[in-house]
Amino acid sequence: MDPKDVIVSIRGIQQYEHSYPEVTELITTGTYTYSEGHSKLSYVDTESDSENRPTNTTIQIDKGRVFLSREGAVNSQILFQEGKRNYSLYQTDVGSLMVGVGVNRMRTKLDAHGGEIELDYSIEIDHAIAGFNRFSIKIKEAMPTGSSYETQTKLKN
Repeated sequence: MDPKDVIVSIRGIQQYEHSYPEVTELITTGTYTYSEGHSKLSYVDTESDSENRPTNTTIQIDKGRVFLSREGAVNSQILFQEGKRNYSLYQTDVGSLMVGVGVNRMRTKLDAHGGEIELDYSIEIDHAIAGFNRFSIKIKEAMPTGSSYETQTKLKN
């Protein structure tokens, strides 16, 4: 199937030991493809580091697995599988870390028009539990240019 332009809404909650939860939200545009049993989402994240340098993010979703790949200001590849712990190298400007993720709950509800991905997981850094993360990604088809919604919005302003 051809890639579709989409609006991507991401909400992440991170909680590390002895700290309050930190909430991060990002709304951006991206591309999305769907075929039975496989989905792919790509977008550029400009908020992944303090200097707002872009990171190209690709998420591939297959039955029972979510694979996250990031290239740019941050480089990493992480495989999420419910009930399993997977390890990968996380590279930043200041060095590399071995990061493990143990997925407690994973839910994907996707179709040809978009949908939602939810992950709850623990994170290990150099084989020690560092905290717990939860993120939700909502994917929604973007309105085509010249759509009645866009025209109505321009007329109101």
